[in-house]
Amino acid sequence: MQLSAQDKKLVSTIESEHIALSEIISQISSVMGSHSDDPEKVSDFIDEFITLLGEHFKHEEEMMNEKSYPDQENHHLSHEHVLNYLSDYSRLYKNGMIATNVDSGFQLRVWLNLNIYRGDKDFDEWLKKQKFNTWLNTRETIN
Repeated sequence: MQLSAQDKKLVSTIESEHIALSEIISQISSVMGSHSDDPEKVSDFIDEFITLLGEHFKHEEEMMNEKSYPDQENHHLSHEHVLNYLSDYSRLYKNGMIATNVDSGFQLRVWLNLNIYRGDKDFDEWLKKQKFNTWLNTRETIN
């Protein structure tokens, strides 16, 4: 089954968002890894990431709804989990309870890879079984 024009636009939006999110993660990790004395810069990146991620999840869930994805509710809950985790992370960071170092930047990147893209892969596999064209087959995880 081919994607409709509307689906193609949504997939393009989702892919653009994946690229933007990956770039912000790299910036956060880089600043944290440089032992920056500029916590406001890291905090701004984290807040921007949370905002973009919320928009991305909304677009992704629109597509799941349109395709009647049977695990949509669980996927939505995982989105909420990720956003809650990041909000808590941001709050703790702003209050000086998380240090900026190479390990914390790396751990954040790994955690996001596991918790964001694992669910995307499940959705992609389901789309393939339904004979929909998918977008994840060419996408990389966050570098």
